[in-house]
Amino acid sequence: MNDLVEYLSGLQAGSRSTPDGKPFLHEHRGELSLHFEPQAIQSRMLRDAPDELVLGYTKAMMAFLLFHPAPARIAMIGLGGGSMAKYCLRYLPSVDFTAIEIKEHDSIVDEGGGHAGMSALIDFVGQK
Repeated sequence: MNDLVEYLSGLQAGSRSTPDGKPFLHEHRGELSLHFEPQAIQSRMLRDAPDELVLGYTKAMMAFLLFHPAPARIAMIGLGGGSMAKYCLRYLPSVDFTAIEIKEHDSIVDEGGGHAGMSALIDFVGQK
C-alpha cells in the first residue's frame, strides 16, 4: 500500500485530469507510465526493458499466442500506449504487422532513448 501512496504522491493526486487534457508521462522506480488522468494508467514500460509487457491486461490481450504462437499477420487498431505493438515488433519479427491509431492527439510525448514526438507512445500509424 505504501508503494501506491508513494506513486500517487508523485502525480497530481488531487486532480481528476490534467488542466489541458493532454496525456502525460510519470516515472517511478524505473517504470514509465502514460496517463490521460492522474488516477488511471494507460500504459507502462520498464526503462531497462521497454519491449516487455508490464500491465496484466496487456499480457492477457497477448494470450492468443498460447493457442497460435506463430501468426502470419497481426492487425492492431487503437494502440493506447503502444506496449503491445512494441512487444510484437520485438518478439514476433517475422509477423506481417500493421498498427493503426484512429485518434489523433496533438501532444508531444518524450519517451526518452531517441523516441520523442507524436508517435512515441501514441498516434502511431505504421506497418512493418
